[in-house]
Amino acid sequence: MLRKRDIIPVLITILAFSFLGCYHTVYQDSGISGDVAMTAPKDLPATPVLKHFKEKVWDHYYLWGLTPIVKPDLKDMIQPHLGKGQKAVNVRVRHEMTFLNGLCSLLTIGIYTPMTTTVEGDIIRVSP
Repeated sequence: MLRKRDIIPVLITILAFSFLGCYHTVYQDSGISGDVAMTAPKDLPATPVLKHFKEKVWDHYYLWGLTPIVKPDLKDMIQPHLGKGQKAVNVRVRHEMTFLNGLCSLLTIGIYTPMTTTVEGDIIRVSP
């Protein structure tokens, strides 16, 4: 039986463990790998950047992050920004739990645990 003075440390421990989770993220590339580079290609001459893009999506997990429901597809995030003869370069992928994600997880006691994936990069022209 817990004594009154032991309740606070137990509650702090439970709260600390409620923020722990196990995450496994798979980024799918369903057909745009030739049009995307994580760095600027060295074989191309210095090409001006046409535009910068940034896409954010929520990834959905259940059971404290153990069961992914939606896997982000890079094609869906990058393809809308590409035109004919263009390539995405300097692509960066960031996966994090934002304050709003954490609040949703806290309110559902971790049963629903969203994360935010941000993909950003530059669009250059590779052919006319």
